[in-house]
Amino acid sequence: MTTAVNTNDSLQAKRKEHEAKKEVRLLNRASELLDSNGDVFAWLESEDKIASPYRFKNEADAKEFIASRAKIWESFDLTQEPYIIGAENDYGKAVATFAQRERQKEKKLFCADISRRVKIVERDIKALEGLKEVVRTFDGKVINCRFNTAVKEATDYYLNFHVYGCVDAKLNYYDNKDTRKESTIYLPNWEWITGDCMDAAKAISVVDDQINQGKADIDELQGTKKQYTEYLRKARRVEKLIEELNGYSYYIRNWAKEHDLKTYVSAGNIWRG
Repeated sequence: MTTAVNTNDSLQAKRKEHEAKKEVRLLNRASELLDSNGDVFAWLESEDKIASPYRFKNEADAKEFIASRAKIWESFDLTQEPYIIGAENDYGKAVATFAQRERQKEKKLFCADISRRVKIVERDIKALEGLKEVVRTFDGKVINCRFNTAVKEATDYYLNFHVYGCVDAKLNYYDNKDTRKESTIYLPNWEWITGDCMDAAKAISVVDDQINQGKADIDELQGTKKQYTEYLRKARRVEKLIEELNGYSYYIRNWAKEHDLKTYVSAGNIWRG
């Protein structure tokens, strides 16, 4: 019984050794097929990235390289992603297409976020219109808890006001399921708190100012959709220049920074630290 077990272990060990040597031979052969100056390119491409290419003298070498790597992946019970074979200009076109697709994806995500923000501002404006109706109802009346309740019922927002030297008033919208839908509308120049007599004409003027500001914000937000791609293009051009500048000697960079260049404290508004 012991002899049989030992024989089985020996066979498994030899099989593993054989597989390991086979993988080494495949890797060595794959390396031999590469040619850094070759005219044939082979690369991997997915939805999220495009890899740097391998280069070969001819298409036959490229196919053998891919087959060798596939066998190595199979030894680990994995499936190799399909390679694309082409000339240098084919790879260049693939890179350009991928970059364009990424730009479109970036813009799509940005525009979706802008649309979300616009909807919030539109909801804020609707709430402010509701606040105006409540103010008209309470014209000449003393503000009390009934006023706050009426605002909540008409707008779905909570009205809060505190006195910190002046009246700090704001409308708050809460969403327990999605905090990104929450918003706060500040009401500068709001003068009325609990116990004060409502002056509807004056209060409506204050609310109208915020409605106009909200409409202006929507126009600005919508305008950013056309500017985002251009902004990224310029920012990335600056990033490349910064990478080049970082390649200069520390002594050059430090002297220029301390003596000859401007102070750009606003850089943090563009890049994360």
